[in-house]
Amino acid sequence: MAISPIGAGTTSYVHYKGKDNAEKVNQPVKETLPLVPEQKVIVVKQTGGALAGLLSAVFPGLGHLLDGRPLAGLGWCTAVLGSAFATFLSLTMKGPIGKYAFGGGLLATLGLYVANIVNAAKGKKISEQINLKA
Repeated sequence: MAISPIGAGTTSYVHYKGKDNAEKVNQPVKETLPLVPEQKVIVVKQTGGALAGLLSAVFPGLGHLLDGRPLAGLGWCTAVLGSAFATFLSLTMKGPIGKYAFGGGLLATLGLYVANIVNAAKGKKISEQINLKA
């Protein structure tokens, strides 16, 4: 029985020998692990990647959408664009408070923008347990 990676992204395999003894394997299960009665295999898929980070740099939330996380994409888009709108709205404020509001808003927007890119590139982990029998 062959176990293949699910979808795109970095895939690693974890083989549990016993309840407390786990070993990480970096090659496909069929090549490295002999089948024993009631062997449990956990397949872990890491989503995200450089493409998701790049798309989120072009437009906030787009990388999350590509990764299959539409609510996260909508949340990041709303947060980054809302912060940018509030920052530029502070330009209409008179006096020194407007300058401080603009500076603080600009820092907050840039922080959210970078966090959006990192979060999209990091992705999420998906685990699936497969029970194999010899």
